[in-house]
Amino acid sequence: MRITGQLIEAETGVHLWAERYDRPLDDIFALQDEIALAVVGAMEPSLRTAEIERVRRKRPENLDAYDQLLRAIACDMAMPQGVAQALPFLERTLAIEPNYARAHGHLAMCHHSLYLRGGLREENRLAAIHHAHAAIAYGQDDSTALSLAGFVIGMDEHDRIAANEAFEVALALSLPLPSPIS
Repeated sequence: MRITGQLIEAETGVHLWAERYDRPLDDIFALQDEIALAVVGAMEPSLRTAEIERVRRKRPENLDAYDQLLRAIACDMAMPQGVAQALPFLERTLAIEPNYARAHGHLAMCHHSLYLRGGLREENRLAAIHHAHAAIAYGQDDSTALSLAGFVIGMDEHDRIAANEAFEVALALSLPLPSPIS
């Protein structure tokens, strides 16, 4: 049996890998494993580069800001008691790095929770919308920030079009990291 395989990056046309296999038909599964390992080996450097770029996009420059965000995320931000614990961490995050989209997204959700479960106070609704718009403005490369913002804009501002746009960008960012390979 003869099998020829070739990987070409569809977006750029760059040749990534090619191999020809001449084998007896008696152990097709071993050949299948050999081809799969070769394809994975050819794709791994591209995947690693894409993952490094994805991580760089989402982490703030200041690791203290990231630490404060992680502390906030550890709180139960769905209930007012957890929000009360998370708010100081998120406020410190933005004091360190004011344009950190993910912190704005989580603050939007915190204020949404306070609005919904804390008495429908208008100042919480307005704060949720404010932080959701900031998350979109600063986070065009952060699917989590965009998802949180889209939810809040849809629920609290009732702007379904803007919410859908945020969700669509978030979804596009969340699709497989490397460009399609044919």
